[in-house]
Amino acid sequence: MQAFTFSRRIGALAVLALLAAAYPGSVGAQTQTVANDLNGDGNGDLLVGSPLEDLGKLDQAGIVHAIYSNGDTLRAARNRAVSRPRSQREDGDSFGSSVEIVDVNNDGFGDAIVGASGVSVGEAARAGQITVHFGSKDGIRKRPDQIIRQGIDGAAGAGETGDLFGFSSVGADFNGDGFGDVAVSAPYETVADQQWAGAVTVFYGSANGLDPASSIELTQAAPEAGDNFGWVLAAGDFDGNGLADLAVGAPGEDVGNNANAGAVAIFGDLGSNSAQQTGGFSQAGAVKERPEANDLFGFALGVADLNCDGHDDLGVGVPNESIGGIDPAGMVNVLLGSSGGLTTAGNKKLTQRSRRVAGTLGYNQFGAALAGGNFDGDKCGDLAIGAHTTDVGSDGRRLCSNTVGCVSEAGAVVVVYGHKAWPKKSSSAEFSQRGPVAGAPEAADFFGRTLAVIDTNGDGRDELVVGAPSEDIGNRRDAGGITVLIGSRGGLTGAGSYGYSQAGPIKGKPERFDQFGSSLLDGGS
Repeated sequence: MQAFTFSRRIGALAVLALLAAAYPGSVGAQTQTVANDLNGDGNGDLLVGSPLEDLGKLDQAGIVHAIYSNGDTLRAARNRAVSRPRSQREDGDSFGSSVEIVDVNNDGFGDAIVGASGVSVGEAARAGQITVHFGSKDGIRKRPDQIIRQGIDGAAGAGETGDLFGFSSVGADFNGDGFGDVAVSAPYETVADQQWAGAVTVFYGSANGLDPASSIELTQAAPEAGDNFGWVLAAGDFDGNGLADLAVGAPGEDVGNNANAGAVAIFGDLGSNSAQQTGGFSQAGAVKERPEANDLFGFALGVADLNCDGHDDLGVGVPNESIGGIDPAGMVNVLLGSSGGLTTAGNKKLTQRSRRVAGTLGYNQFGAALAGGNFDGDKCGDLAIGAHTTDVGSDGRRLCSNTVGCVSEAGAVVVVYGHKAWPKKSSSAEFSQRGPVAGAPEAADFFGRTLAVIDTNGDGRDELVVGAPSEDIGNRRDAGGITVLIGSRGGLTGAGSYGYSQAGPIKGKPERFDQFGSSLLDGGS
């Protein structure tokens, strides 16, 4: 079955419900991590999930590819394919629905955290699980070192039918003890009898890995049906106190009478025995723009210190925002960090009608994916913004409705560069497969649907990995591919970019609807 990627061709209403019905995978999940070096060689490595991959006769069992850097580029010839042990696999496991790297046992090697949100736990179908694969000088092993499920071995929560635990994850040191911790979401968890309200569990690292017995569960103070709290997670130090804070997207949150307008909750002080919600945001109030039905504020999150003040800032994707009568055009709201944490003071809205934002306003779903990094190596963070339903014309910019030879919904990515005087002094650039980026645009590739940030060569300038999970490989529809854009002193460049699919040298073979690249490690801030 094909992964559902919402687009204007089927309309923007009831997006989250349609996603849930389509498959238990992490279409919208983006993560932030503190380390992404699986083998300790000082270079960033990549995890690519294909949760819809069929394994033998099993449909959508899922697989994850670990691709290691050779100190220059990602070395696909040395990739390793990881899946559930053969004896445990089942239809619909969706292994790889989320992927993350964080050093949970503090041994100097990043560890792979893999969500399998479709796994059944006892009689509870699609309850979900995560597995931990410890890193080493040889990278990660195929067999998991830990399997973690809700309500087992002291883990907080309870595995119930349809929770989709493992849908999204993020790694950071939340309690300052030097061990990486992991937050894992179950956005379809029933909370206080509210179906699909959503919950997040925080697991703390130790010398032996993640400790389920010390985990804590986070929910909203007033959960409502369909909030999908935990749809996406991000971590950053928003108040500059040296400890990571947790941002949780709830794009299904109703704001006033506006269904699915969306909200974001912020948690700080995530010690092993306490958790405090330190903030909450929606487009009601001082956040620029106003809430409207089906905006999906909080569908994607990205962290970067855009104004170089030492406090991380938070980009919030609003991919269904209507701009100038174009619905969905998409928007990103940027909330600025401060000594008091994230604040609405000075917050900005970015659209493709904004000054200094590249691209042309269209039905682009600008903001459906976000990733923070540092692409030019200066002291300021940068923000990559996916606009995966962008039409790519002969000049790379125009809408298909008025351009001969246009490719519908090929997709694009916009990179907004930080500056100490951001946003007054800032710049941006747009990338699509209309050259010099590797590949060629095709209809409904959805280039930019997922994003990842890694430094593959240790030069202090991040590369951007762009997922096109609906890319056709030969005659195999929606087999999926990824493209790597290179960081440089002048920022990201398409020159020298390269791409991979399962057509080789990635292990496996491309098949219809594999959606290779539908989940990616995001190593931003």
